[in-house]
Amino acid sequence: MAKKYLGLGLSEGATEGTVVFWKEGKHSLSETAERRVILLFESLSVDVLWKIKTYEQETTDKVVGVITQKGGWGTHGAKLLREKGIPSLVLESVKGLLDDNDIVGINGGNGTVLKGERK
Repeated sequence: MAKKYLGLGLSEGATEGTVVFWKEGKHSLSETAERRVILLFESLSVDVLWKIKTYEQETTDKVVGVITQKGGWGTHGAKLLREKGIPSLVLESVKGLLDDNDIVGINGGNGTVLKGERK
């Protein structure tokens, strides 16, 4: 059964992908080419688009969404994500909720995260 978590929507749109925690300079190529990735940041900063571009250049993955643990609708990073049409949301305290490589669906309009059960 899928688990549903509610956060704060930052940028409209819904998407599905593999959770990857952002680690500065510590990304490796995925085992499968071109995963659809939802990057998870500790906080949303003005350099979010640079981080997405860096991640995509270091891997074969495509970033389709963003989850951040800190940030708000009025931040510059959130504005940039809205301008680029990248679905995003704030979900505080993800520890124990989401792990690297979880498959999730996000809705940046209403702030929901749907996580399926691992098989």
